[in-house]
Amino acid sequence: MTVYTILMAAAALLPAIALAAYIYVKDRAEKEPVWLLLLLLGAGALITMPAAFLEEMLGKVQESFFSAAIVVGADGQHYLNTTAYYLYHIVHNFMIVGVVEEGLKLLVTWLITRNSKQFNSLFDGVVYCCFTSLGFAAAENVMYVFNYGWSAAWIRAFTAVPGHLFFGVLMGCGYSVWHIYRSAAQIERQFVREKRILRGPGEDFTRKHLLTNCFVLPVIVHGAYDYCCSLASTLSTVLFYLLLAALYFFCFRRVKRVSAADTSSVKLAMALVIKKYPSLTQDPAAAQIGTAPEIDFSTFTPAEGAGAGTDDSVFSDAKNPYSARNNPYAAGESGSASGTTDGITPFGG
Repeated sequence: MTVYTILMAAAALLPAIALAAYIYVKDRAEKEPVWLLLLLLGAGALITMPAAFLEEMLGKVQESFFSAAIVVGADGQHYLNTTAYYLYHIVHNFMIVGVVEEGLKLLVTWLITRNSKQFNSLFDGVVYCCFTSLGFAAAENVMYVFNYGWSAAWIRAFTAVPGHLFFGVLMGCGYSVWHIYRSAAQIERQFVREKRILRGPGEDFTRKHLLTNCFVLPVIVHGAYDYCCSLASTLSTVLFYLLLAALYFFCFRRVKRVSAADTSSVKLAMALVIKKYPSLTQDPAAAQIGTAPEIDFSTFTPAEGAGAGTDDSVFSDAKNPYSARNNPYAAGESGSASGTTDGITPFGG
């Protein structure tokens, strides 16, 4: 291994390592075990392979659907007509790249942590989703840096790698809320079995849509970011930088807020149960579990008070396999050309 190779690898990995360290420091209530964080980083890195495969397969299906809209330009190149061109990138960036990558990230995070005893505080969901996302970003960045060199390393250190972190922040806030409501449902079932309470009307703690919300918002934001990377225009470039600035502002602010509010998820779950069943304030067993100051979940998730996404429109990084070949700003890694079927990129970002 040459010195050059080591330096290139370091340039590719250091941004993700620095951001992972930042999230780790912000985990104030109880640090997560290193083995769990390494597992999440490794899982995030590994899913880049199935993500690339799925995106390539779905991309081929997409191209077959759009083949009827291809026209031959005066230069002999094959182009999509204007309407199909924009629709093509919407479908690819939102429905293929965003869904595949964010879906795989959420899936592996859920499989590893949903029943973990370590998942016991408000900020933990953010930590888990961010570490999975940064594992993905690190593996992807290695490929980009070795393919495109130092310029890609510098650009992506401030765009695509933080972008994946921001997707993780959005996903993690919703994931924490889902976990707290799930814990509240478990406490409620336990108290019903022990006949401490009779299940009554009121809030349903089993809200299944909460986990879906962890997925939908990152997909939308991921798709919006990559869509801007896909289009070769002054307007798309301006929108890209506006979205990136919004990402930095809102997501780092979100991390600070959730970190500052970090407390036991069991106490937060118990607070929800007591709010639904006020008589539990007189129950010694409930008092043993303890309660926490009521958290306003709307400070980092919108509607219905919990788990419905974030209240700020945060924009994040997405993978664009069409402009990726010539556009190091994109967070994508797969192949074909923007608006073409022959590998040429007349529209590339």
